[in-house]
Amino acid sequence: MHECEVPSQTLHECEVSSQTLHECEVSSQTLHECEVSSQTQHEWEVPSQTLHECEVSSQTLHECEVSSQTLHEWEVSSQTQHECEVSSQTLHEWEVSSQTQHECEVSSQTLHEWEVSSQTLHEWEVSSQTLHEWEVSSQTLHEWEVSSQTLHEWEVSSQTLHEWEVSSQTLHEWEVSSQTLHECEVSSQTLHECEVSSQTLHEWEVSSQTLHEWEVSSQTQHECGVSSQTLHEWEVSSQTLHEWEVSSQT
Repeated sequence: MHECEVPSQTLHECEVSSQTLHECEVSSQTLHECEVSSQTQHEWEVPSQTLHECEVSSQTLHECEVSSQTLHEWEVSSQTQHECEVSSQTLHEWEVSSQTQHECEVSSQTLHEWEVSSQTLHEWEVSSQTLHEWEVSSQTLHEWEVSSQTLHEWEVSSQTLHEWEVSSQTLHEWEVSSQTLHECEVSSQTLHECEVSSQTLHEWEVSSQTLHEWEVSSQTQHECGVSSQTLHEWEVSSQTLHEWEVSSQT
């Protein structure tokens, strides 16, 4: 054992077989540095934490034991991977350029969490599906890639918007209190379909007109707003009733 007192530091150097242990007491910390073959392990005792730092080839592993967790931090080229073993979970955190990816292995799922600018993307790999979850300001976007479809689900205040990208169509589905609005963009038309209690409203926006179509029990009402008049068109059994509201007359 070689012991060297250097101002406020104390270096203990111990040659053990083919290894060399450098132990440095710096202030209230203790550095254990072990030269093993072509690797160098730095072990820091920092108050209640222990940092193991291992230089392997051109990479550096920082391993920090914090309470009952273990953080493995790899410096690889210009990236840094933080890997945290928390109970039965493993968190891989990659610092890539100005982004940070948190990857969490939870049971059989994998969460990729990207911090991009001021947004956070949570990406879940669940079985054969992928959930992209964006935290944007006060909203949360859940984006599901299911087979060849993509579901964008927006949590806006107390409402939830399900937006399906299916082939060349887009379905917006709003869950509002106890109602569900299906809104389908088809070519240049927009269908608003609202499930209200036991009725269903189909509302078509066609050019500058709006067609309201109500499915009521076994009847169907078409209501079309044309200029300042309103046409109520009822399909009853095999007959069709056209009812015009003109000014205050019917």
